[in-house]
Amino acid sequence: MALIKCHECGSELSTEAQTCGKCRAMSRSKSNKWRLALGTLLSFAFLAFLFGGGVEKTVTRDFLQRYEISKRNGDAMETCVQAGIVVAAYLQEHDAANHKKWIQIEDADCRKAGMPTFHTP
Repeated sequence: MALIKCHECGSELSTEAQTCGKCRAMSRSKSNKWRLALGTLLSFAFLAFLFGGGVEKTVTRDFLQRYEISKRNGDAMETCVQAGIVVAAYLQEHDAANHKKWIQIEDADCRKAGMPTFHTP
């Protein structure tokens, strides 16, 4: 058991002490353990989100909302463009079923806008 100086008042305290006996400040060694544990937990949560497909699914959900907005506003050209972006998002997610479905939606929307379609049957 070693003695260290309190980071607040400079008094000596044991490395095992949770708080300073003079000013009641929490020992840095104890508070650092909590910070390390919390940081580790948050890092694992972020990595699970990132590598579990959370980023792509969030982006795709955003593109779907933009598509719906353009469809409601009645702008055929914008709807065609947004449908193409959704197609690309599902391709990025490796979601073959939704990708195929949205290719058909994009083709129909682009035909309504007078745009050529680029997908092979």
